[in-house]
Amino acid sequence: MVSCKMSSDGRYVHMYYDEITCWQGFHILHAICAIVVSVIFVLISLIVTLTFYETKTLTANAGSRVSSRTDFFLILYKIVCIIMFAFFYEREYNWVLTFILIFGSTFNYFQCKKERPYYHEGIAILWNITNAVYLWVNTVLFVCMLLQDTSFSGGVQLFGLGVPLVAVVEYFAAHPGGKYLSTRMDSFSTGDECARFLRYVTYTIYNKSDKSCSMFKRIKGFA
Repeated sequence: MVSCKMSSDGRYVHMYYDEITCWQGFHILHAICAIVVSVIFVLISLIVTLTFYETKTLTANAGSRVSSRTDFFLILYKIVCIIMFAFFYEREYNWVLTFILIFGSTFNYFQCKKERPYYHEGIAILWNITNAVYLWVNTVLFVCMLLQDTSFSGGVQLFGLGVPLVAVVEYFAAHPGGKYLSTRMDSFSTGDECARFLRYVTYTIYNKSDKSCSMFKRIKGFA
């Protein structure tokens, strides 16, 4: 509703309907209503994302998670991308859009690796692979933007070769909680670190062999 462009005769018209002049007449009312409703909808969506999710560890719901902070950021990131692509689609903004994509995908990838929000190990791995592939896509886009004035034309090939490699590497990546094996509980500086440590203890007990569990208990003094 508020996406407009400059017409050939110098008028500021609607993006898809040239007969509608932006910010004149009834367009002002419709645009204001669209903005207000959009803001309300976004706020409700963010609040629901932060509060409505399955938090139980032992449940049949594979989507149960520790927190929804990563989903909150992901929705916020999508909203920013929608706004940027809707209003800053001209060629001169290509680098701005590229940097937003790179920053958002990088932050989201490392935040999800750090938080590991899902209890279900399969869902957590799938989520990490998805974020890693998305980061790789934006990395290829950045490389192509850097080489756009050269004879380089291997962006599609680079993307196709990198996706399976990224997925395999992410699938076989070590559990990030392994670093806590050599960490004393009284050395944690924040409550989040302590919570991640306890989650890794639970993960080890329920997913590792008896030998690994015994070794883990002896190392940390749980036996």
